[in-house]
This record gives sequence, C-alpha cells and structure tokens, in this order.
Amino acid sequence: MRNSELGQMLEQQQSTKSEYTKARAVGNLFNARILASSPKTALIAVLLIAFVSSYLMALQGGTLVYINEHMGVIGAELLVSVLSLTAVTVLLYASRMRSGTRRGTLVAVVCIFAALYVYDHGERFEEHGFYNILVFLAIYIPLNVGLATFYVLWASIDNFLIYFAVASLICGASICVSLRQYSRIYDR
Repeated sequence: MRNSELGQMLEQQQSTKSEYTKARAVGNLFNARILASSPKTALIAVLLIAFVSSYLMALQGGTLVYINEHMGVIGAELLVSVLSLTAVTVLLYASRMRSGTRRGTLVAVVCIFAALYVYDHGERFEEHGFYNILVFLAIYIPLNVGLATFYVLWASIDNFLIYFAVASLICGASICVSLRQYSRIYDR
C-alpha cells in the first residue's frame, strides 16, 4: 500500500467517526428535548388534576342552609380550580414546548370541560354545576385576557415594566382621590 492510499483510508475512517459522533449528538439532542419537555408535561398533568379535583369538590351541594354555611369553602375550591387552569394556560402560551404537547393539552382541557358539564349541569341547590361553570368562566376569562394582554405588551414594548409601574401608581393615586371624594359626598 502506498502512503496516499493509507492517508485516504485514515481520512475516510475519521469522517465516518465524525459523522457517527454528529449522529450521536443529534440523537442526544433529540432525547434532551424530550426530557426537557417532560417536566412541563408533568407539571401540566398535576395542574389539570388539581383543576379537576378542586372543581369537583366545589360541586358539593345540598340544602340552602348547607350551601350558605359552606359558601367560603366552595368559593375557595372554585378559585383554586381557576388558578390551576390559568397556570396551565400561561404555560401554554408563555413557555416553549412542542406543538403536539400544546394540542394534546388543549384537547384534554376541552374534554375535561365537556365531562364536567355532562357530570353536573344542574340549576338547583343539590346540583349547581351550571352556576359553577358561570362563576368559573366569569373569573377565568377576564383573568386570562388580562394576563395575555400583559404578556403581549411585555414582549413587544421595551421597558414595559417601568411604564406599567408608573401607570399603576397613577391609577392607584387617582382611585384613592376619587374614593375620598365619594366618601365625603356620601357621608353628608
């Protein structure tokens, strides 16, 4: 064998090794992406379980006396379910995750809502699921619209947090002044 043939064989082996190393790195990168998305998926699953369980606990019913005595607990459970689903929603639009995970989560949420509606959509004190859905949506929709608006503005405007803090201080001061004015008017 000549030196040139040996050199070509060595180059070919090295290129094969580097291709193998590249392929391994790509495989590890793919596995790393899967492992990096699994904590988010687990967190979403835990939040969905918290949402469903707290919502089901908020469906406890009975007589009017029972509802009045336990209104605080029912409201707190409903609030926990709203906050759990809001956390899932924020995770969906504010963090990087695979589109399949997003679609799967959205399908799961829609199926959960349909199942909860079918489970209890009554309008009596014993079964008051329809009222729970209305209260849930009355809190969930404005909260998430506000958070999404805040997120979009934060992502698109430089120094948004400074502008937001200044605007909040101005709004707070104007509300305090107007409340003092109204308290003087209505105290007469």
